[in-house]
This record gives sequence, C-alpha cells and structure tokens, in this order.
Amino acid sequence: MTGLAFWSAVVLPFLYLPLLAYGFRSSSIVGAFVGLLALNVVAAVIGHRYHD
Repeated sequence: MTGLAFWSAVVLPFLYLPLLAYGFRSSSIVGAFVGLLALNVVAAVIGHRYHD
C-alpha cells in the first residue's frame, strides 16, 4: 500500500500540467486541480515511509 501511495505521489503532479496549461477558466478545472492536489497530499502522507 505504501509503495502504491509513494509512486502515486510521484506521478500525480504530471496530471497538473494539462490543467495549468489550459488555465483556471472554469470552476470545474479549479475543482479538478484542488482534488488532484488533495489526492497528492494524501498519497505523499501515506507513502512517505516507503523503503524506510
């Protein structure tokens, strides 16, 4: 579980790029960005002990 969370925390920021490139033109894009950011934080917290 921690391995999956760790690698998710590594990969998720790449999903920000299309959202940032498109810009925050609508509330759904802002919501998607905030959701991805929250998911990234959760994944980083869970996966921070991977290979510890």
